[in-house]
Amino acid sequence: RQLGGVPEEEEDRFDDEGPRHQGRLQAFLHCQTVCTQEAWGRVTGERPTNVFEGARLPVEQVSWDDCQVFCQHTGLRLPSEAEWEYACRAGTTTAYYFGDDLKEFDKYGWANSSRDYYTHPVAGKVPNGWGFHDMLGNVFEWVQDDYVGHNYFDKYGFAPTDGSARLEGKMTKVLKGGCWGNGPVACTSGSRHNSAPTNASSEFGFRAILALDKALGRR
Repeated sequence: RQLGGVPEEEEDRFDDEGPRHQGRLQAFLHCQTVCTQEAWGRVTGERPTNVFEGARLPVEQVSWDDCQVFCQHTGLRLPSEAEWEYACRAGTTTAYYFGDDLKEFDKYGWANSSRDYYTHPVAGKVPNGWGFHDMLGNVFEWVQDDYVGHNYFDKYGFAPTDGSARLEGKMTKVLKGGCWGNGPVACTSGSRHNSAPTNASSEFGFRAILALDKALGRR
């Protein structure tokens, strides 16, 4: 099945978003929303220095390294890029999980087209077809993978076909989904961003997943 990547014919496609690739994912349970400030505090006992304050707002100012600590507390993990994009697309192949029409974006996600230059409470927009909210805009979402530009596949080879994270010792990690400060063209299902794992920003958040085998107590 399709694991990710943007077709060449998609309008406004960036070079590092393709080509498309296929494989087979292992089953996993995916959080319906990004992690909130309330959830972060309940798990870690700490309050990050959020730029925007609110219990139901996404936690932000968290680095990739911070997310690893949260996951250690909960037994969860960050999704791989393939897992994240599979959940985001929810069976669609269009630029956005609602289609290709930019005029529809504000019904589904928070971007700078809303003229609100800050984060918003989770689950405030229409979810995708599988019930996942805020996968387009609001905050970028850290995933487990190292960042490798897809246009360098000839040099580095393709991503894993089992949907696992691509870990090659690179200096930056992948962020998905775009954020409140981006235009909708940077908030597509296949959009990619990258930053050092120690970096934190008011634009960076995350959601975690649980492998189904682990949920069922299998080894």
